[in-house]
Amino acid sequence: LGSRIISGVRTTSTRPGLPGHVQGDQWFLDRDEEVERVLYNLSSPAGSRFWLVTSPPGLGKSRFLEQLAAKVGESAAGGWFTTAVDLRQDAATRQHDALAVVRKLFGIEPPLSPGPDDDPDAVLPSIAQMIIRKGQPWLCLLDSAELLPQGVIAQLRQYLSKIYRLIQDAGNPDARLALVVASGRDDGWKGLWPSPQPTILALDGFSSGAIQNALEGLANGMQAVHSLHELRRAATLVQQVSEGVPGLVEQILEWIEAEEWVAIERLNSTQFFEQVVR
Repeated sequence: LGSRIISGVRTTSTRPGLPGHVQGDQWFLDRDEEVERVLYNLSSPAGSRFWLVTSPPGLGKSRFLEQLAAKVGESAAGGWFTTAVDLRQDAATRQHDALAVVRKLFGIEPPLSPGPDDDPDAVLPSIAQMIIRKGQPWLCLLDSAELLPQGVIAQLRQYLSKIYRLIQDAGNPDARLALVVASGRDDGWKGLWPSPQPTILALDGFSSGAIQNALEGLANGMQAVHSLHELRRAATLVQQVSEGVPGLVEQILEWIEAEEWVAIERLNSTQFFEQVVR
């Protein structure tokens, strides 16, 4: 049945003709290239299983996780069971220790009182057993990880590393663990130990090539005809004025559509551009 996505990953729909994503009244550009890179590694026997996605605010880390969750839900991706935690919306979890984050990632309720269920030496093997018995790859998505103190990050890496090794040692090829963390910083996540070392994926602003693809899809959706030269020129303009920041690119594309693609050179005016963004 493919993957099950829990803990608040939102479902989405696609606007015909646009290479993006519609959520409510907002349209989002997709990071297909970066998502496919991670998916390829997750499906490859020798691929990276732990990933750290970094970028300054506003460059689409959360949207990347949502898109990745949707992609692994497709049967062709291997039927991953996916859980997601956003620490911005879960203050209680981030205010506790690393074990609280682990419990949240694997859907385990905290104990009502201190005891064996609060002992990492008991909790971590039980999580590994749960995944092995399930016989299905498990993907954890952790957003807003910059909110965790470095000490908690170090402990969290050790806990996840132990679960990972226990699953590997069991020898069940269908039981695998993968982790994708989104953070504004890489503090505490880098380093060879404990294994596996996270592979760092830095998200930048959208290139003019990606924006050109989006403009081509926009033109098709509007049933408008524009030459390759016109598309390149428009993509260069949008990239220059937005610096590829996803939110700005999305707003400009919506404006181009609303204006029927008429005189988009007006974006060159600082005053007019600020008005569009506002």
